[in-house]
Amino acid sequence: MRSAAHVFTFLLLASTLRANAQQPPLVETGQRVRLSYDCRTRTLSTGAAQTNCRRTSGTVTALRADTLILTVGKLTASHPLSAVTRLEVSRGRKSKWLTGAAIGAPVGALAGVGILTLANGQWVCGDYEVGGLCWVVVGAGTIGGGLLGALVGAIAKTERWEEASLNRLRVTILPQGHRFGVRAALHF
Repeated sequence: MRSAAHVFTFLLLASTLRANAQQPPLVETGQRVRLSYDCRTRTLSTGAAQTNCRRTSGTVTALRADTLILTVGKLTASHPLSAVTRLEVSRGRKSKWLTGAAIGAPVGALAGVGILTLANGQWVCGDYEVGGLCWVVVGAGTIGGGLLGALVGAIAKTERWEEASLNRLRVTILPQGHRFGVRAALHF
């Protein structure tokens, strides 16, 4: 009987930890956020509805019970939470060097073959006497294009966003000996 209780405790704890891991992050002061607010829906001539929202991103200066205060550049803006429809937290910037290399390599190879063809005035890659040169140009173009693409991809970073919640209450079930306890955290 006791082992069944331990198994039940383990399963309940595992499901609670998984549920907590899937909860959206809470917003804190100093985080970079992006929000959509002041949404307006209009009906198009086709009868379809279109929703347009204003969007902004900045650093959270303060989060009050009914207002989110952001610093955007040198300006400070207040946004009522009732008008915010979507809130995302920045998870850092991600490099796209691998994507750049994957795009740059075939482009470089094609550019090399194109330049070789234009320089000779005809398609030379099928010629047995010059065919080896074609492979050298394709290889050099692939490597050069891949390196240039990787460099461009490393410079052109994109920001990763994760949707956040403005909910302030988090409830967790915790084992306490042979019993369970409930812990609630209210963030201000």
